[in-house]
Amino acid sequence: MNQNLGTESNIEKEINDPSLLGQVIKSLFLNMPVSMIFDGDETPVKVLNAEKEFIIIKSTGRKDFGDRLLTFTNNGSLYHFHFNLKNKVNQADEYLEPYKLVIMKNGLRKHERIPVKEVESKSYYIQSFIKVEEIFPKLSKLNSLNINIQKMISSIEERFLEVEFIHTEDSDFRIKLMKISGLPIFLANSRNHSIGNSFINLKEMKEYFGTDEWEEIQGPEISIPIYFKGKILLGYIKVRTEIEFELDDVTFINTFVNNFTRIINKEEGFEFSKEKGKILDLSNSGVGFLHPRIGYENVFRVGEKVLMEMHMDKGLFANFQIIIRNNSNINENSQRIGAEFFELSEEESIFLKNFSEKL
Repeated sequence: MNQNLGTESNIEKEINDPSLLGQVIKSLFLNMPVSMIFDGDETPVKVLNAEKEFIIIKSTGRKDFGDRLLTFTNNGSLYHFHFNLKNKVNQADEYLEPYKLVIMKNGLRKHERIPVKEVESKSYYIQSFIKVEEIFPKLSKLNSLNINIQKMISSIEERFLEVEFIHTEDSDFRIKLMKISGLPIFLANSRNHSIGNSFINLKEMKEYFGTDEWEEIQGPEISIPIYFKGKILLGYIKVRTEIEFELDDVTFINTFVNNFTRIINKEEGFEFSKEKGKILDLSNSGVGFLHPRIGYENVFRVGEKVLMEMHMDKGLFANFQIIIRNNSNINENSQRIGAEFFELSEEESIFLKNFSEKL
C-alpha cells in the first residue's frame, strides 16, 4: 500500500529536518490521539514516550518490520508522520525514529461515527465530566484527602524503612517508566533484579534511556502507580526496606495501595459535572453528544482534555479521556460536542469498535 496518502493539491508542508521533527514530536505526540495507518485501516495507538529523536508506542500486533505511518489532526490539519522501526524483533513496545512529516489541509474525522438510534439514546449518555488540568491542583489542595493520606502512610511506616506518596504533574523518572510500561517497579533486593512479568523489566527499559537516570533507582524498592478513575496517572507509592522484600511484604503493600487508591477515588472534593450528555454518535475513535451550555462554557473548549464517564447499556459504563475537537450551539440551552478518545487501551478500542458496530 502506498502510505504517502497526500496529494500535491492538499499538502501544506513536508518536513524532513530532524530538529523540526523533534520539536513537533515533543510538543504534540503525548497530547494528541494518534493512530497508525496500515493496510487501508487506522488503528489507535498508545504513545508511551516521546523524545526529540524517537517515540515508543505500544505494539499494535503488526508482524512486519516495515516503516510505521502515524497520523493525527491538529488545528484543522492532518499530520502524517513517517517512522523507521528500530527494534527489529517482535516486542510489546515499538521503538520508532522519525524521518518525514507531511502536513495536509482539511483534517477529517478518522472513522465515520455510527448514529445512536433514538430508541436507544435514553440509555446511552455521558456524565461526571472533569477537566484533566484541574485534577492535579485539586489533589494538592484537598486537606481532608491529605490528612487521610498521611494517616494511611503513618500506619505502615514502622514496618518499612521508607513509605512515600509521590504525586506530580511533571514526570519524574519513575513516572516516565510507569507511563511506558503501565507496570509497577519491584526490586526485591540490593542487586536490582526485576522479578516476573508483572513488573517493569528494568534491563529491557535501559535500551531506551541513558544510564545516568537509573542511578536514582536502587533496590530493595517497590513503587506502585496510583490512578485516578483508572485513567490518569497521579503518582506512585514508593516503599523501601533495609535488606530484602519477602512475599508477604508484596501482598501487604498491594492491599495497602488498593485501599489508598480507593480513598483517592472516593474523595468528594473533586468537582464533577452532574448534567448528562446525550450520545448522538460513536466510533472507536470518537463520540458526539449533546450537553447543556450554561455553566459549561470552559469545560468544552476546543483542545480541552476531559475525563468523563460513558454509560452504554444495562448498567455498563466506563471512564474515558477525550479531547474536544469541535462544539456548536444548538440553541440557547444546548450545545453539540465532537470529541476524540485519548490514550485508549487496546481492549477499550476493540470494545468501542464492537459496540459501535452493533448500534
